[in-house]
Amino acid sequence: MTDRDMEQLTIQTAEFLRNRFFGKYRGIVQDVEDPETMGRIVARVPEIFGETDGARRRRRTQDERLGNLDQNRQHANRSLFEWCERKQRLAGGEVMTGNLLTTASTIMCPHGGQVNLSTANSKVTAEGSPVLLETDIHTVAGCPFTLPGPKPSPCVRVEWSLGTTKMSINGTPALTQSSIGICYSPESAPQGVALIVNTQIKGMAT
Repeated sequence: MTDRDMEQLTIQTAEFLRNRFFGKYRGIVQDVEDPETMGRIVARVPEIFGETDGARRRRRTQDERLGNLDQNRQHANRSLFEWCERKQRLAGGEVMTGNLLTTASTIMCPHGGQVNLSTANSKVTAEGSPVLLETDIHTVAGCPFTLPGPKPSPCVRVEWSLGTTKMSINGTPALTQSSIGICYSPESAPQGVALIVNTQIKGMAT
């Protein structure tokens, strides 16, 4: 290869790399309507093209408003089963102690939908509210989750596992804050782990 060929190759490579950005960048979806129905989106990437002052203020306000909820959502998006195992089990394999969940607890799906709490248990209460059972299936209201397309795919129900091992209500394990609730779509696809926002504070169980 001659010096001139090398020079031309260098110029071509520089032209190819100009205005191209390799790697992974966080983007903000602004439009999902593709007039040619090819599934394309319009996204803004602040790390590359910068961010306007107004957008920066709106983002800061939104971050402050979401607070811990946004952190919980990110936490729920980790590997589902690894996270469940780490959260539920101690080093020796024993089930962690946790506050009992009742119909007065607050639980949300990972996208902000409200879990409606009811139970087949009518005999055991904690702080005046019936304790939830591992066999209870709870509905979800107001989940905004949407798949690409766009296709609405809200969480519609929560199914539970890893209830108490040392106590039961009529032979059924009770739920604690260490229990795992999996949120499902209308097509029965798992979409994340339910977020336990608060529980009653007087009763604890394993």
